[in-house]
Amino acid sequence: MIHTHNAFRLGDNLVQLNFLRRACLADSSLEIAHYHNPQLCKLEEIEPLCLDLGKRLVIRPIDQASPESVDSWRNIGGWWERHPLRLNFAAFHLQWFEELAKRLGIPNPIHSASDLLLDYPALDSEIPQAPECDVLVVNSPGLSGQFLNFNPDDYRDLIARLILKGHRVISTAPTGLCPTFENKTTTFIGATSTKAKIIVGTSTGPSWTCLNVHNQAKPIILCADHEEVVLTPNTRMAKSVHHAIHILQRDGVL
Repeated sequence: MIHTHNAFRLGDNLVQLNFLRRACLADSSLEIAHYHNPQLCKLEEIEPLCLDLGKRLVIRPIDQASPESVDSWRNIGGWWERHPLRLNFAAFHLQWFEELAKRLGIPNPIHSASDLLLDYPALDSEIPQAPECDVLVVNSPGLSGQFLNFNPDDYRDLIARLILKGHRVISTAPTGLCPTFENKTTTFIGATSTKAKIIVGTSTGPSWTCLNVHNQAKPIILCADHEEVVLTPNTRMAKSVHHAIHILQRDGVL
């Protein structure tokens, strides 16, 4: 049994569990226990990535971590801070997962940016129940300082413009302007994103499940101050919501 732990937030654990589940799928002999911090990352948000693997990939609270558990946070020992590609998410993680695989003594299952896209059965099973929409807006703040330009009023402006143009919009945080996700998991958000024509918003926890294999061809606009999170050919980065509005205007959406 391989043991890993990540004491940080939802996005960190989702990205890590994608690596772990792909490793399990590539090698049927692997058994992995991953430990998370329930205060920063709820079990119901990450467990769906493991359900189809049974006891081969299990999630437990970090206070139960085995003494031999490997810290799989990308900045352990300052690895991310010192890395020359730290602001290029895909390029950095291709190297980080090569390093992590060596630390765990397993083959690296991540070989391209597309391997970083989420792909798990629980996502597929939610797709029929997910609501129809034209634009999914991730108007949630970044909790790790990745989008300091976040302003909820800017997102209200974006959503109002989209509605005025006749687009059906759903948002991750309530605005009073459109339907929102209430008491829904990030897996359900990801399933809804597969029915959307466009995904736009903050690069943060709820956005990660939107970066899935079903959305490889559609326009995705992610807002972040500096980091480039480009995993698909049609993903573009915006420095602000106003920048995202400009991109949508240029594309003829607004």
